[in-house]
Amino acid sequence: MTKKPVIQPQDKYVLRLPDGMRDKLKAEAEQNGRSMNAEIVARLEESFFDAVRIPPSLQRRMKDQAVLNGRTIPQEALETLEFLYPEPPSADELLSTLDEFVERVQKEDLFKDAWFKPRLMERLAEINRRLREK
Repeated sequence: MTKKPVIQPQDKYVLRLPDGMRDKLKAEAEQNGRSMNAEIVARLEESFFDAVRIPPSLQRRMKDQAVLNGRTIPQEALETLEFLYPEPPSADELLSTLDEFVERVQKEDLFKDAWFKPRLMERLAEINRRLREK
């Protein structure tokens, strides 16, 4: 009987996990479509490249805020980042807002005597045209 050639040398390491961690890893691996081993390796790889070093004083403030909001520290970090960096509006949302603004300017005769009104209306029409082209 012939042995299969080893394509890639692999180190083996017996790992002891805290109670419950194996189940968490298994669930995450299934969700990500990977084996448990592949999940562990992917998470280790990420830790080498994507690690952000958070100063201890900031860690304490994040923990305090997370406790106040009833969230974990990662949840608190994500909520804060989502708040600071919201999704930009879609072209449709921009067009809708622009249409509402133009309608209001015309209906309420806003900027009635303003010297810049003709140029403003030209510019708004140009922006509207460009957004609709996309």
